[in-house]
Amino acid sequence: MSCFCVLPLICAQLAFGADFSLLAEGQPPALQGEVHGRVPVEPVSGRTAARFSSAGWVTIPTATYFDPRRGGFEALICPRWGPSDGARHTIFHVGENDALSHFTIFKTESPAIRFVVKHDPNTYAAIDIPIADWKAGEWHRVRASWRTVRETLLALLQLDERGVKYLLRGKPLAEVPRRCYIGRRGPGRQFADAAIAQLRLTSEPMLNPPFPAGPPEPVTVAIDAARALGPVRPVYDCTTIWNTRR
Repeated sequence: MSCFCVLPLICAQLAFGADFSLLAEGQPPALQGEVHGRVPVEPVSGRTAARFSSAGWVTIPTATYFDPRRGGFEALICPRWGPSDGARHTIFHVGENDALSHFTIFKTESPAIRFVVKHDPNTYAAIDIPIADWKAGEWHRVRASWRTVRETLLALLQLDERGVKYLLRGKPLAEVPRRCYIGRRGPGRQFADAAIAQLRLTSEPMLNPPFPAGPPEPVTVAIDAARALGPVRPVYDCTTIWNTRR
């Protein structure tokens, strides 16, 4: 289920209910979705991009493009807001009810981008990266990656080619709704208020963790019981005041 998509788009205005094709440069459409409301496609700070405001958003089918156990997301975003505007702005969202479970990449009320995967109210992974230096009208790259390591979710987040933050905690979404949302947190709120370009969504993780994330390699130990090495130190020689009771 590996796929990817990249803006810019080929039409100047996406009408309500229109097919949404994110195109790779020089390649055929890679991702198909549906436009809800009005999503203008226009020049934004030197790039052709889709403008996501309160007027519209896009949905794509999760069964085709989203794997809750492993995958990657990447996009360029150009916000119309400053980082200290005190509002939430969602770039990508999977979920119909925030109280139960959801998968979201968004700007928080504070100056930070957050990547959160919430399996249930008590099991989640969330990473915040500060964006106090961002300015409205500037382009920034957001990358997120996730994979399941022995039934535990490894989430990773990177902004603007800087260091990768990670968290090995939580679980993948237990129930995945039919649609992903681009540019809004569900149909009713927290719209991106930003232009989005060069968006990719793939079933292959994009970021590598700073430690081995696969199953542990087998270890072979050789024991030579044919010769004596001398007396073994008594176990109490290794005790300290912290683990000894008298």
